[in-house]
Amino acid sequence: MNTVKFNIAQDDRIFVKGYYLDQYETLNQKDYPTVLLVPGGGFNAISEQEAQRICLAFLNQGYNAFFLRYHLFADVQGPVMPQPIIDLAYAVKALRQNASQYNMNGDLTIIGLSIGGEIVTQYNGRYNEEWLQQKVQVTQEQLQPNRIVLGYPVTNFSEGWPKSAEMLAKMTDDANTYYSANYIGSHNAPTFVWTTWDDNVVNSMNTISYVKALREHDVPTEVHIFDHGNHGMALATEQTSAHPDAHLAHWFPLCLEWIKRN
Repeated sequence: MNTVKFNIAQDDRIFVKGYYLDQYETLNQKDYPTVLLVPGGGFNAISEQEAQRICLAFLNQGYNAFFLRYHLFADVQGPVMPQPIIDLAYAVKALRQNASQYNMNGDLTIIGLSIGGEIVTQYNGRYNEEWLQQKVQVTQEQLQPNRIVLGYPVTNFSEGWPKSAEMLAKMTDDANTYYSANYIGSHNAPTFVWTTWDDNVVNSMNTISYVKALREHDVPTEVHIFDHGNHGMALATEQTSAHPDAHLAHWFPLCLEWIKRN
């Protein structure tokens, strides 16, 4: 196992950090699938500890695993969006271009939790747009993810989060632009989504409305809405959640099975 951290877009506040596996000649394993996690935190912070533990869980299942520290409110003047989407594009570009260095086999799953779900659903819908490709100087093929995983995601700014107009203004001056369902098409990568019915921060309608749009556009999707659970459950284990829940923790093995099927 190797640990790596690198800045992206010449900005030392914005970085990718994580782990990649060694080549294992005895088993003829020279490269591995990769996950890139975009954590939550409401644009105020990200929990590196939580992100690291999720990455380690994937690492233990045979994946290279990285997380993105994207632009937060404190890093910008004016609305923060769309900068985190651009950050994600830079991160994907860096990983793709250094695939051999990190023993990557080209298979990339992008994971978005909470507000990270908004960043990832925006990215999944818009990586094919010329403005983003020009911004990071990369082709659509290099930006394209193999699949998307979403946990208790925000997918638009009109389903109960953010809680105030003041908070919304810090994110964007045009909320309609960030209704992720509007960008779904045949280019969207297969998507796995999970949330809880009674999420106490991000209304589960964020998931329901987004999944409905995925179905309308025939995007391969698996969705799990668990009956009960707080927001931000991560792996729902004692190591990642203040309210561990063995039932919710099933999302992780289900996700691993889904990745292998898609």
